Amino acid sequence: MNRGLFALLCIAGLLAPASAAAQSDTWGVEADVNTRYLWRGIPNSDGPVFQPYVWLTRAGTTVSAWSNMETGTGARPWEFDQLFFTASHARALGRWRVEPTFQGYVWRGAPGEAGARTLELSATLSRPLGAVSLVTTQTLDVASYRGAFVADGGLQWAGTARRWRLESSATLAWANRAFNRAYVGADVTAVNYAQLSVAGTRTSASGWYLRPHAELVSTLNGDVRRALGERTRASVGLAAGREF
Repeated sequence: MNRGLFALLCIAGLLAPASAAAQSDTWGVEADVNTRYLWRGIPNSDGPVFQPYVWLTRAGTTVSAWSNMETGTGARPWEFDQLFFTASHARALGRWRVEPTFQGYVWRGAPGEAGARTLELSATLSRPLGAVSLVTTQTLDVASYRGAFVADGGLQWAGTARRWRLESSATLAWANRAFNRAYVGADVTAVNYAQLSVAGTRTSASGWYLRPHAELVSTLNGDVRRALGERTRASVGLAAGREF
């Protein structure tokens, strides 16, 4: 997607009328434990991680904060090493759902190394296609790694069975040369990886939920695979939380 179309999608999402269903105010908390931290197909830990998350939604706008802690392994064991924050606004455009997002992160870096921080603009578009939905997210860095672009697209499915909400997705992700230079160490524009994800959510009468989940990532491009040193990566996790 070119930058002009990307900007138009963000503007359209901001200007479209909000639906009545998006007007309720909610907030929530979640704690997630994963066997490994995978971010945009890139392994960011060698072992288990703890990832807390908090969000607030008002009139269709959601602000959130998320962090990561490696549990006993890595450069900063038992310390929070990252903070992500986002602000997004969901809108309906006919059968399409558009969600422009402003997001950023701060990374502390390993001891003795410089940390990193940046800001990004992102837009997610989704549309139901029968039993599944078509979903794509485009993300452009506008600060420290200006011009770095990564996008993914694929199909998502959701259903219910025995009081469980079940979800699965199949996604392809691609990135430009600036993104892969900064985050992967490969000087190439490529289709980076394919990802399969599954999750199930069970909510109690009091509103608390449990969500076991798993993802499998396969690196497709040879240059990216050599830079990361792995072809296939997997993560299994369990999240618990509540929306109020």
